[in-house]
Amino acid sequence: MERFDEKMRAARPDAPHLPPDFAAQVMGEIERQGLTVRPLWRVRGAVWLGRVAAAAALVTGVVVLNGAAYQLRSSGALELLHFGSRLLGGFLGQIPYDLLLTALLLGGAAAWLIRHARAVRVPVAWALLISYGLTGAGGLALAGSGLNESLQDAVLKEEVSTPGLSWFYGQRAIYHRPDPRFRMGRVIALDGQRARIQTPTGDEEEVLLPPGFQAQVGEDVRLIALPNGGVVRAQMAQRCNPASVQPYFRHHRMMQEMMRGMRPGGMGGGMGPMMRRMGPGGMGGGPMGGVGPMQPGGPMSGPER
Repeated sequence: MERFDEKMRAARPDAPHLPPDFAAQVMGEIERQGLTVRPLWRVRGAVWLGRVAAAAALVTGVVVLNGAAYQLRSSGALELLHFGSRLLGGFLGQIPYDLLLTALLLGGAAAWLIRHARAVRVPVAWALLISYGLTGAGGLALAGSGLNESLQDAVLKEEVSTPGLSWFYGQRAIYHRPDPRFRMGRVIALDGQRARIQTPTGDEEEVLLPPGFQAQVGEDVRLIALPNGGVVRAQMAQRCNPASVQPYFRHHRMMQEMMRGMRPGGMGGGMGPMMRRMGPGGMGGGPMGGVGPMQPGGPMSGPER
């Protein structure tokens, strides 16, 4: 061991010889080039400011990606994937590209700040990989934490009235039919292969189920259906997992609870900003509504559509 240490010391190069006025020469060159020597506290302050900015960009990217994931899940677009490539175009059209692009830009900015602030001494590719990995993992984890559901409940109950949150959770991150060929809802009445379903938006629609598909009242189904001769005929039908379908009905269910909680005979005192923004048709009075009451499981009446 001693011989190894001696060999290492012998192999170490000698310190270069510097002239006595070396420091004066360096300062003179700095002055000739017009450079300034920044105080150490300013250098360290710039480094820490860059690190704080990088952390802020990462956190903002996580929040934005969380919103994109929650909107994609709430809109019902994931249900299209159960039909394979048949509705893939509709799924791609429902991706919130604006939020994804914003999250990518924030992740790239965080990577640049990490490198500029020397928070991590790695190549640029590794800085990008670290930044996008943290943004993606954090956004997906936040989307599955239940925080969005709590915020959406607070917005719909008007316990939170921030304009941005009210717009996102009250109008954007809710169920919209993700494809014109797609139908999804709860079976509320049956007459042979003719079923009436209630969609997550509160509308009701009659559809003709495919031959051989047996549904029951109370089941949740998803369909590929197109109008054919005045009747909405389903080409494919699948049963849904009730646990995964329940969140789609949250928005309409909460709006119904708010309506029931209002004072009888007076909408003015209980109608807050969210209800006023929704307008007259906001409770499901859309183009597919108004088919009239029906006893669950009983025969259907009325002309074919």
